Amino acid sequence: MWSSFSSLGDAIKKNVEKKGFAKQVEDTLILEEFNKIAKKIWDEEVAIEMKAMYIKNKVLSVAVLNSILSQEIKMRENLILGELARKFGKGKVNSIRSIM
Repeated sequence: MWSSFSSLGDAIKKNVEKKGFAKQVEDTLILEEFNKIAKKIWDEEVAIEMKAMYIKNKVLSVAVLNSILSQEIKMRENLILGELARKFGKGKVNSIRSIM
């Protein structure tokens, strides 16, 4: 019984890799992780005003509601990048860009 679950998991993983979705899935996980990290660094009221949107060329773009949040993210960029690197490996995200 357990082997069928294992083989199903392997089949899904192979299919995802084969179809080229692996990077998209990983990027989505990174976006979700940024949002979790934001809630740890800032309180809920602040974290709700920023949201990770997409990754392009190893740059994580984060939507913010004001320039103060942009500055806050820039001040803590190394901390955030370190947390992402610990979870996903170094070099997945090299910088963070705020967009309004």
